[in-house]
Amino acid sequence: MRRLRGKKIGMIFQDPLTSLNPLLTVGEQLIETIQEHLNLHKQEAQARAVGALEEVGIPAAAARIDSYPHEFSGGMRQRVVIALALCAGPDLIIADEPTTALDVSVQAQIIALLKRLCRERGVAVMLVTHDMGVIAEAADRIAVMYAGRLAELGPVRDVITRAKHPYTSGLMASTPLARQGQKRLRQIPGSMPRLDNLPVGCAFSPRCEFAQEKCRNDPSPRIEENAAGVACWFPLSSGASHKESGSGKSTIGKMVVGLLDASDGRVELSGVDLSSETDSQKLEAVRSNIQMIFQDPYASLNPRWKIMDIIAEPVAARGGPTGGLAERFLEQVGLSPCRCGQISP
Repeated sequence: MRRLRGKKIGMIFQDPLTSLNPLLTVGEQLIETIQEHLNLHKQEAQARAVGALEEVGIPAAAARIDSYPHEFSGGMRQRVVIALALCAGPDLIIADEPTTALDVSVQAQIIALLKRLCRERGVAVMLVTHDMGVIAEAADRIAVMYAGRLAELGPVRDVITRAKHPYTSGLMASTPLARQGQKRLRQIPGSMPRLDNLPVGCAFSPRCEFAQEKCRNDPSPRIEENAAGVACWFPLSSGASHKESGSGKSTIGKMVVGLLDASDGRVELSGVDLSSETDSQKLEAVRSNIQMIFQDPYASLNPRWKIMDIIAEPVAARGGPTGGLAERFLEQVGLSPCRCGQISP
């Protein structure tokens, strides 16, 4: 597998910050990968690394090659990860949610970049994503999966406009469209089953409004390899019938919650200037009403703690009652308190 990874298959991970080594410069990481697979001298590998950064749109690549991952914005880091995946010249790129943590304008840039590089290099990309808009924009064929099983397979246009599996239809009906206005989106009832406790028949049958006894008792028909098809006993005959990064956004949020100091200007909230206020009690009173949802959930959760303890800790730190509170919060976001009390992130 070591001969295949990097040389034949490249990987673009979901979170660029955790997929890059924070202790090495981006140049060191690129050069290491290039030398591992292409047998080049360090000077040749460095020149190839600079070229890879230029190819993915990193400005002043020769200077930025000595920068560390944290010195790049989210969009620039993702470009570095793409360069890392492509630098050894693989035939296939597996892109796991490559645009999830990016804002809309940068998402479009990354997708355009991937399409251009694939066209110029003749590289295939397997795009793993939940974003139907990204799929419609970037993919030629689509494989819809549910609970680890293939639900529907075919050309993107056919599957999106004429979905035959009820799950695919539900996904499309819950995707907002520009022409839809303020019309309420459809929801798929229920929640995803646990993979160690799947239904006997079709995995989607407990949530499917069209399910019949055969669906509940017999496993779904399999889709033939390399063929378009649908893993459903009663497919929908007519298909679906339901009608910039690096600009400082995250920095401002961190200044509001007090994680960063403002170098200029003011940060004012509820009449309190957070950037100049010296009364710690007043600051604490204001900030107790603020919470932060970070860009990357993996990096913002303590991997050594249980989920229940992570949720209860800030409440306890402010002297609030924790009994039953974490359980209620977990239920509100669709998670099982029993399971989350036993697992870590």
